[in-house]
Amino acid sequence: MFRSSQRGEKSSKFSSSGSTRRSTKGSSQGSAGGPSQADDKAVAQSSVGQVEQEQSSIPSGLSFVFRIDPLEPDFSVQVRLGYPRLGFWQPPTVSRAYTRTTGEFYRWKDGRIAPATDINLTTPLYSFRTATVFSQETDTSHLLAVEYDATTEDVAGNLKGEWQPLNFQQKRDYSYINCHGDMTLLPFPGSATWMPQLVPYCYNCRDTDRAAAGLVGKLPLLISLVAFSCSPDPRYMDHVLKNHVLPREWRPHNYPSGRVPDRGMIVSTFYDPASEFYFTEQHLLSLEDGEYGPMFAP
Repeated sequence: MFRSSQRGEKSSKFSSSGSTRRSTKGSSQGSAGGPSQADDKAVAQSSVGQVEQEQSSIPSGLSFVFRIDPLEPDFSVQVRLGYPRLGFWQPPTVSRAYTRTTGEFYRWKDGRIAPATDINLTTPLYSFRTATVFSQETDTSHLLAVEYDATTEDVAGNLKGEWQPLNFQQKRDYSYINCHGDMTLLPFPGSATWMPQLVPYCYNCRDTDRAAAGLVGKLPLLISLVAFSCSPDPRYMDHVLKNHVLPREWRPHNYPSGRVPDRGMIVSTFYDPASEFYFTEQHLLSLEDGEYGPMFAP
C-alpha cells in the first residue's frame, strides 16, 4: 500500500542525488618500513571524515511519526526469568504479562523532533517498524530487545527472535544498531558526545586504534536509546526529545539516566500521513542505513 508507482514516482524526485561513496577498505602506502600505528589512525580518521562528507543530504521534508509506550512487567502473571547465556534477568515471554501505558505521538522531521499534535489514536497510521526494549539495570548496562510488540506477540518461541542484547553491524563507516547484527560491540569506538548517555560503555569497541564513528540503525531502537537516556518522567523525556535530538547530532543533557530496573518501552514508528511529500519505505530504510549521513555524528 506504500509502493504504488504513482506515489513512488512522486517521492523519488525529492530524494537526494547519490554521491560517490569512497571505500575505506584499502590501506595507504607508507614508507619502506611500513606505516606506523599513528599513521594508520590518522588515515582511518581522514577516511571516515571524507565518507561522511560525501553522503547524500537528508531529503528536505523527510519525516516519520513515532510513539513511546512505557511498559512494566507483571510478575504476577509470569515470574521473573533469568537469561542463562548472560546471567541476568529477562522480561516476560508471554504477551499478557505486561502493563502498558499509551504514550504521546511525536514527529521526527529533518533531524528534529516535535510533538505530533495532529495525530491521535484514531488517526489512520501505517506501521514502519516496532521494537520492545528493556533496561537490565542493576544487573548489567545491556539493553534487551525484540523487533516487534511484545504485548501482542509472545516472545517465547517467536520466529522473529526472542530477547536479545543489542547487536551491531558496520554499514558504510557507521555503527549500525539492531537486534540481529554480527557484532556484540560497536564496530567503531563510541563518541564522547553520546556515550554513555545514549549507548552504554558495555557496548564500546575494544579497538582503540579506530576512529570514533557516527551511529545509525533501526529507528525504534535509536529512539529507545534517546528515551532511556533520561528519567521515565514524561516531562523530562518530552524535553529531551524536543531539545537534544538535532540534525545528525546528539546534545548531551544533565538529567539522571533512565536505564533503571524493570523499565521497558514499546517504540512504534509510522509513515507520516501529514508529510508534505510522499516518501516511500526506501527513504526510511536509507535513513536507517546511513545513506543520508549518521543519525548521531561522533
